[in-house]
Amino acid sequence: MSQQVIVALDVPSVREAAGLAGVIRASWYKVGLELIYSKDGLRFARQLKMAGVKLFLDAKLSDVPTTVERATAAICREIEPEFLSVRNNVEAALKGASGITRIAHVPYLTSDREQYCIATPAPALVCSAHLARNYRHDFGILDKTLIVPGIRLPGNISDDHAVPAASCEEADFLVIGRPITRADDPYAAYKKFLEIAA
Repeated sequence: MSQQVIVALDVPSVREAAGLAGVIRASWYKVGLELIYSKDGLRFARQLKMAGVKLFLDAKLSDVPTTVERATAAICREIEPEFLSVRNNVEAALKGASGITRIAHVPYLTSDREQYCIATPAPALVCSAHLARNYRHDFGILDKTLIVPGIRLPGNISDDHAVPAASCEEADFLVIGRPITRADDPYAAYKKFLEIAA
């Protein structure tokens, strides 16, 4: 498979996120809306970058074009995430992005009924494992990075929306939160996912 594993720090506080990051020691982290809007959340995201890890800032920017462009430019200037997610006005985000940050389009939330988004100019797409398979096989989309959230270990069916990591071969990045961060041994769980993705 040879995929990258992004650990989703979907927790309510910087203290909890920092504790998890210290235990897991991952190469990639996702910082999403819950943490972004917590006290010092963006500062923490910047600290992760300064510590040498790679960052998916899942901000899901959604506003008028000028605001999206300026917000993207500010984020890229201050934090320089590898990926920044955007819901609409992707062209404006691309104008604001630096050479480091790649825009990841989130056209539909994976918990909703998804539809295809073929014409997006974004270099990356956030989508379900099902859509990732169809993008690759039915539409032959090979030039976009596919980021698939909601991943679990085989046999773990505690989350109805999650899919086993082994069934996501078409994804370039697997975003995994609770199966790692809520595990009895988060580091061991992270290593297990790395083995599956290798």
